[in-house]
Amino acid sequence: MTSMTKKILLSLTGAVLLIYLGVAAFFSNRFLPGSMMNGQDVSCMTVDEVRKRFADEASGYKLTIRGREDMTDSISARDIGFVPDFDGIRDDLVSFSEGLKWPSSFFFAHEYETGAVADYDDELLSAEFDGLVFNLSANIRKPVNAELVFDDEAAQYAIRPEDNGTEPDISKEKETIAEAIKCMTPDIDLDANDCYHNASIDSDDKELNTLVTNLNKYASARLSYSFGDNEVVVDGSMIKDWLTVDGTSVTFEEEKVSDFINQLARTYDSFGKDRQFVNHDGKEITIRGGDYGWWMDRKSTAAELVEAIKECRVCDMTPVYYATASAYGDNDWGDSYVEVDLDEQHVYIYENGELIIDCDCVSGKPTADRITPTGTYGITYKERDATLRGSNYSSDVKYWMPFNRNVGLHDASWRSEFGGDLYVTGGSHGCINLPPDIAEQIFEHVFPREAVLVYGGMSVDQAKAYVRRKKENEAQLNAPAPSENIPITDAQQTSPADNNPDANIEQTAPAEPSVSP
Repeated sequence: MTSMTKKILLSLTGAVLLIYLGVAAFFSNRFLPGSMMNGQDVSCMTVDEVRKRFADEASGYKLTIRGREDMTDSISARDIGFVPDFDGIRDDLVSFSEGLKWPSSFFFAHEYETGAVADYDDELLSAEFDGLVFNLSANIRKPVNAELVFDDEAAQYAIRPEDNGTEPDISKEKETIAEAIKCMTPDIDLDANDCYHNASIDSDDKELNTLVTNLNKYASARLSYSFGDNEVVVDGSMIKDWLTVDGTSVTFEEEKVSDFINQLARTYDSFGKDRQFVNHDGKEITIRGGDYGWWMDRKSTAAELVEAIKECRVCDMTPVYYATASAYGDNDWGDSYVEVDLDEQHVYIYENGELIIDCDCVSGKPTADRITPTGTYGITYKERDATLRGSNYSSDVKYWMPFNRNVGLHDASWRSEFGGDLYVTGGSHGCINLPPDIAEQIFEHVFPREAVLVYGGMSVDQAKAYVRRKKENEAQLNAPAPSENIPITDAQQTSPADNNPDANIEQTAPAEPSVSP
């Protein structure tokens, strides 16, 4: 470095130092730029100038007070006997040593809290205080803690945030306002100065959040069961009643799930129930008995639901069934079914609501061990070329369609006639005998679990009485004609057949060889 360079640097350093000290000297009796006193800008002012400013403003001083929910009020100097008091504005607030700090003014402000610069009348201030809008009972709302709630729309638990309300802490409010007046602070915020009572539990409370999380481990599940047009939804709205709370611990009461499933089964199961059925003639009849219908496996269904809830699944559910039907509702047999009218000894096959096949049949002989059971059943399965065996027979059939254990629909090639009253004395062992060609057609259309509705027919006692009357009618028809010498009365001119329509029915049908059960 040359001597010339050194001289230049020394000169510059000296100049900077002189400027620095000169500015410091200027601010030795003035406040630095960016200086604030009691909320007012006193930059570059002397102590006397600051005192004069406060004195000039004293008569027009007004404290603006802001509170919660945009409430605002004020207290004016003239209302509280306000007078300046400059003891707090000391001469030593400015000095040469303070002036040396002037470069810092470029980076941050200088705050001065002088304490009191004024005084007031305590009684007048108390009167003004009581009338402030924040302290009127109509405007005071006590704080409410954050709490656990169930959100019906979301079907989950949630935390309702705390409401800190508008209840002031009177002692803290008085203290804050009094201090602001003494310092001639232009405005204050009560909330920022902690002048309100607050809720003791807020929405960030750890225990409350833990409880919500534990509850929603179950309540956030949403499971849906469909029963035809009816949908049953299992979500938080229902699950919440299956939970118990102890502190932050949550217990899932599984037995209540079982109660729910039991109610579900009682509502939608149709197994073995009576059915109101409109038959082929348009007549509404009641069909009782049978093993057709929805039959829920309640234990397994409940277990699956418990598992789904614990895993917080959101999905469709299907109950576990021992037995099912074609449809839900009163008409659970659907629109494809088999109708067996034992009175008419006729079978009707419906498919998608349309009658596609009908034919005469021969049902079981109405005796205690061979009568065809009435009721609603389901086709168990279909089998070609089956051998039907009983205690004293074995019969081969081509088309076997059981619907009630060993009772079913099948072809009967050994019969040449079907229908009428053949079943009364020559009926099967319980099965519905069909013409072979028709049995083949029916076999192609029916399906497993398709409903078979069986109704009508004679009871055992009715069949006995029917046979007895028939024999009596035949005996009358076969009696010797009256002698020509004996007068014939009007009553004797009437044929027994005219009095008993059963008289013209053949006595028996050929006995059925080795038929199905």
